[in-house]
Amino acid sequence: MRLAAACAVLLGVAWVGGCQDEHPVGPTGTGATLRPGVPIVSDPVPAALARAASRSVSQATGTDVVYVSLQPGTVPNGGLATIRNTRTGSSVTAAMDAGGFDPVQIDAQAGDVLAVQVELAGGGTQTLTLRVPVTHRPGVVRTDPPPGKRDVPLNARILVVFSEPINPGTVGGIRLLRGAASIAGHTTLSADGLRAEFQPAGPLAANAGFALAISTDVADVSGDRLEQPVTAEFATGSTVIAASVATAQPALITDPFRGDLRTFVMSAIRQNDGRVSGTFSIFYPATGVRVFGRVTCFTIVGGKAAWIAGVVAGANDTTAIGQEDGWRAVDNGPPEGGVPDQLSLADPLAADGLGTAQNFCAGTPLGSPVNGVLTLRNLIGGDIVVNASGPPPPPTERMSEIAFAVWPNGGIQVINADGTSGRVLTTAADWHPTWSPDGARLAFSRLSNNQSTSAIYGINADGSGLRQLTSGAVFDAHPAWSPDGSRLAFYRDGGISVMNASDGSGVTRLTDSGYNPTWSPDGTRIAFASSRSGITSAIYVMSADGSDVRQLTNDPGGDYTPWWSPDGSKIAFQRGVSGGGVICLVRPDGSGFAQVTLFGQTPSWSPDSRVILFEQYGLTVVNVDGSGMMRRGIGYDPAWSPVGTMPTMPQPYASISIAGGNGQTGRALTTLPQPLTVLVSRDDGAPVAGAHISWYLPDGGLPSEPSLSTYLSVTDASGQTSVWLTLGAAAPQEIKLRAAVTDGTGRTPGVEFTATTTP
Repeated sequence: MRLAAACAVLLGVAWVGGCQDEHPVGPTGTGATLRPGVPIVSDPVPAALARAASRSVSQATGTDVVYVSLQPGTVPNGGLATIRNTRTGSSVTAAMDAGGFDPVQIDAQAGDVLAVQVELAGGGTQTLTLRVPVTHRPGVVRTDPPPGKRDVPLNARILVVFSEPINPGTVGGIRLLRGAASIAGHTTLSADGLRAEFQPAGPLAANAGFALAISTDVADVSGDRLEQPVTAEFATGSTVIAASVATAQPALITDPFRGDLRTFVMSAIRQNDGRVSGTFSIFYPATGVRVFGRVTCFTIVGGKAAWIAGVVAGANDTTAIGQEDGWRAVDNGPPEGGVPDQLSLADPLAADGLGTAQNFCAGTPLGSPVNGVLTLRNLIGGDIVVNASGPPPPPTERMSEIAFAVWPNGGIQVINADGTSGRVLTTAADWHPTWSPDGARLAFSRLSNNQSTSAIYGINADGSGLRQLTSGAVFDAHPAWSPDGSRLAFYRDGGISVMNASDGSGVTRLTDSGYNPTWSPDGTRIAFASSRSGITSAIYVMSADGSDVRQLTNDPGGDYTPWWSPDGSKIAFQRGVSGGGVICLVRPDGSGFAQVTLFGQTPSWSPDSRVILFEQYGLTVVNVDGSGMMRRGIGYDPAWSPVGTMPTMPQPYASISIAGGNGQTGRALTTLPQPLTVLVSRDDGAPVAGAHISWYLPDGGLPSEPSLSTYLSVTDASGQTSVWLTLGAAAPQEIKLRAAVTDGTGRTPGVEFTATTTP
């Protein structure tokens, strides 16, 4: 939609290029339910009315200010945002968490253009361009618990973050309901007017449903009311939080070695039974590196100082995985108090002579034998909350997750669907993870030490409850859950069998020829791959009892790894062998064939059936029409969890075309005389600088095979980027090389070059 009226409903955001398809984000707004993924800028607020904003690198000094925020999931792999007023040159920097940031203020007037530049994990930037509106109603940036949250602690903090300061006299419009009944309690508003916390009079009822309701009685300091009410439903569990340490707003500090900024996000709780759980994430904008892990212990001293330690679960440098880190934190009060909170750098404990994580938490050291004092550094943004007797500030909304196997030796890991945060579940030779329908457990296959046999295992999503389901002198692999969660279909010694998912009993053979089973959402059919009709593999469908087998595809290249979409309308599969495959779709009746990508293997579906996750030198996501391809990190055999929210996919706006070097001929083992060049541009022909390009050469890379000078590149100011192709030893030979935009902005699957090798 490109009508001016459409731009006006973007919750106060007037996209300078939004109505021209420049980084538009769909209008979600604050309707009856809260949905993530919207950037928000308020109308100008007189500085005299604006309260002190949360700590930021720059402070507003003009007569009018505006508040800028990104809802969670707006830029899924973002780590640090810089908001700049293109008229005045003033700027403010905000650390990000879960693809968004809470409101920050900046000097601006109506009509000013604000550029929000986001530093991305993995390198590169994404820029959102916003225009300050003349008028705008306040909105809700996020709530916690988020909509649909389960197992909420009975003493959890209940929070609403608004897009601009709220009139304290209107917070009575925030209520907590159980059914139609209001829960007794009171609401307090932060000094900056942006965060309202509802505090129940007592613990919430266990295992019960609640609704956080924000009515249109809530108004900003100018008297403008919410345009629509917002409701966020959640359910409690049975736990009570005894103590916690967390970043209420992501921490921003200066890297003492480079002078650059880095961000730090953490949340850790101790339950009333003494168990500690939590996560942490560190982002280095200068390099695009993100490190994440799980908190294993913390100690609070004097009510405001804490020693926290954990283990690294994921990082660009995989040698850091499993390393125990520790850090200090000091809570000096809320941001409006004027005294910044403090944080030390995360130290590798063993290397610094500090022992284990438990040693660090128990000893509360002020320094290390190797590096001396654990220096506390003032935050230049963010807020650390240390609570010796209660829960942490509410985290941002929890999203769906991706499970995958680690190359080359196996092991199952899980990350958020936006590529952030994660955890290690297993470290053995484990492959082919698949989620249970409720997202609570995973099944996977484990190779024996000599790789002659393989067994199916199950494990809880938090890494507990590991159980072996099959055993013996058999090769079991590729498990797939039935939609009701009661059975697992799996490969066994050339065919497909089913068994009870709880204990592995009741094994029944369905077919003697098949592999890679996947269930239809209604549980009545199973799709699978098989070479029963000849040497070429094809996709088949059979009834859940093994009868009524029908062939859907027939291609000389072979079809493999089918995965049924959650809505039941399509089956994704890999065409071509690993290393030379592409991702395709077909309807369950064999019609509607479509090729989605120019490369890829082992597809999996998002919970909403709109996005496909696949593997090609790492994890990649793509819309079902082939647009919006985006890398998500390293990993193989990916599986997308069926529960949790979806990360927001960027709106594709860039087109890729061949700009030079296509159709060349060269002698074996020589480099072609011209580079292979692509151009990335917008609809109006304007070049796109900074676009991330992945280059793919099937069956290349070995000394005697064709190779590229690089497999990842970024476009320059002219919108172009190039690679050099060195030909292999085989001749004569036609070579096909593919290139695609893989930062989420590309509209098409990519382009294909050809070259010919002569003797």
